[in-house]
Amino acid sequence: GGKGSVTQLKLQKLCYYAQGFHLAIYQTPLFLEQIEAWQHGPVVIELRTPLSHKRRETIHLSDLPSAISISNKVTTSFLDKIWYRFGHYEGEDLINLTHAEDPWKEAYKVGRNTQISLLSMETYFTTRRTELMKHEISDLCEEDSFTVFLKDGKTAQVVDSELDNFIKENRHLIEPRKINTGHKRRTESDFKHEF
Repeated sequence: GGKGSVTQLKLQKLCYYAQGFHLAIYQTPLFLEQIEAWQHGPVVIELRTPLSHKRRETIHLSDLPSAISISNKVTTSFLDKIWYRFGHYEGEDLINLTHAEDPWKEAYKVGRNTQISLLSMETYFTTRRTELMKHEISDLCEEDSFTVFLKDGKTAQVVDSELDNFIKENRHLIEPRKINTGHKRRTESDFKHEF
């Protein structure tokens, strides 16, 4: 156990979250292996077999089928964000989280071990994309910088002093509920008067 360690169960759920968020942010799957809705949440079959004896013990890289080595910086930082967002959960917590989410619920309704479609993950996680982006605060500016989410799925980094102007000029492009920052959160009501 322990917060930093990874069990087979936890790894399965982290793979599911990585796949879901990757589909939502980049519109492509992170990996091609299928995910199925099992009783204890989403399961990547290819990982299940070599790890089946490792129920709830800590696993090590050597237990894994040729682990994919990732040299791509974007992917590495993406996976860091998944870990940052979900790594502190225990396997049991992750089961409960996934049981409350549409991709698992919809597939499991059809029957145990039904494949969870990429489309259902992309559709669902698109509504949660901001969860991974909360941590992208620009280190370069001394000034507070905001991430503004635009309707076409792009984001813009805007420093505080420019924000009001940016909103005025681009309000037709902006998702109003989605302006956030590391320090304070602006909600729609904060700039209703500007619309």
